[in-house]
Amino acid sequence: MLADADAGMFEVIVAHKIDRIGRNAYDYYKNTHRLKSAGVHIEYAAQEITDTPEGAMLQAVMVGVSEWYSLNLSKEILKGFRENVLAGKTLGGIPLYGYDVGPDKRYVINEHEAVAVRTMFSMYASGHTYGEIIDWLNASGYRTKRGKTFGKNSLHDLFHNRRYIGMSVGGTNYKQKNGKRNSHAPDDENTVIVENACPAIIERRIFDMVQKKLQENKQRSGSFTARRPYLLSGFVYCDVCGASMSGMTTTDRNGKHTRYYRCGTAMKGGKSACANRMVNADDLEAAVMEKINGVLSNDELLDSYAEVAFGEYQKLQKDQAASTIFMEQQRDKARKELDRLYKKLRETDDWDELDDAEMKNAKEKFRAAETALAEAQSKRGLPEITLDQMKTYIREQFLSKTKKEDTAGRRALIENLVDSVRGGPETVTIRSRVELQWCDWWESNPLPIA
Repeated sequence: MLADADAGMFEVIVAHKIDRIGRNAYDYYKNTHRLKSAGVHIEYAAQEITDTPEGAMLQAVMVGVSEWYSLNLSKEILKGFRENVLAGKTLGGIPLYGYDVGPDKRYVINEHEAVAVRTMFSMYASGHTYGEIIDWLNASGYRTKRGKTFGKNSLHDLFHNRRYIGMSVGGTNYKQKNGKRNSHAPDDENTVIVENACPAIIERRIFDMVQKKLQENKQRSGSFTARRPYLLSGFVYCDVCGASMSGMTTTDRNGKHTRYYRCGTAMKGGKSACANRMVNADDLEAAVMEKINGVLSNDELLDSYAEVAFGEYQKLQKDQAASTIFMEQQRDKARKELDRLYKKLRETDDWDELDDAEMKNAKEKFRAAETALAEAQSKRGLPEITLDQMKTYIREQFLSKTKKEDTAGRRALIENLVDSVRGGPETVTIRSRVELQWCDWWESNPLPIA
């Protein structure tokens, strides 16, 4: 409107009230000044503002009232918003994947979608890529709440959503000082967090694992884009300053190449920034693989790892069964709705276009439910296995990778079993993941230091 006024496209603007021209005094007077400069006169349909001293005073009062109303309305909306967050109620819109909204506006778990959510988190925590997870979702017949196939953006937001661990979080999308909004900004005084506000789908420890892995994968981008692979890229940290240690290669006068891991702070600022020394990459990687081999050869440690894996396997079996039952219920519900409409068609003379549309929608839902159920039933379920079989499988699958010169296989082992490696001036500490938690059961070991 202002641009058209500057172009001389009209001479008069008719607004309903003063608050249509500006919601605060600054915007109102800025806009009216620009319109007057363009030779445009303003008329108000619901308010009589004259070009007199009295009119100017009334205008100032009305501008102040409009600004107060706008601020008060925002305050009341925010109050209602916070109350809904505190009560664990939905804030409107399409519910988060894995949930439906109950009659009381609170989230309830959608068992069919919850199976997909648990599998997504489990796959990512186990080292699968976004692409692999998306392929599994789409191949398994899962679709987003809008009925579309999954994409990378879908997963990114889902993996960061704390509602999956039962939290209700509000105030993350507030307007910042620069006037912009950022829904990914860190928590601050505007953020409202309520624990146990809705039923959780993901266990807290799994959610925390995924958050840690998301952060690590940001730092690990380009781990294998170097001319020489560094197996521990993204896992090695300086024990002096805490910075990541990056791979680097030196070449002596005879043309011999030697790989090292060096503190990122020292790489940028030299020894004055961090006095920690480089660690020989071949020695460090060999030590890590030796430790992994020791874990897989130790019955007590392997038992601990296998018990957790077996427990997760049993949960997956239950999820598959629950998903099939849920799809059967959806099919039966759609069938009942169809039967109701067929009965109405036979017994009434009031059948019209709306009923036709309702019948078409009911048929589509029934066919979709039948198709999803048939796909689930056609797939062979997870076989029944014992804890000993799980232990044998882990040992055979993982142990063989420690003995092969297979970069991808060794990297997979590290991602599954290693939490972090900390290089110090004299020793290196290797931390492992045991029972999907972070434990220091690998002691510090002296390694060759450059």
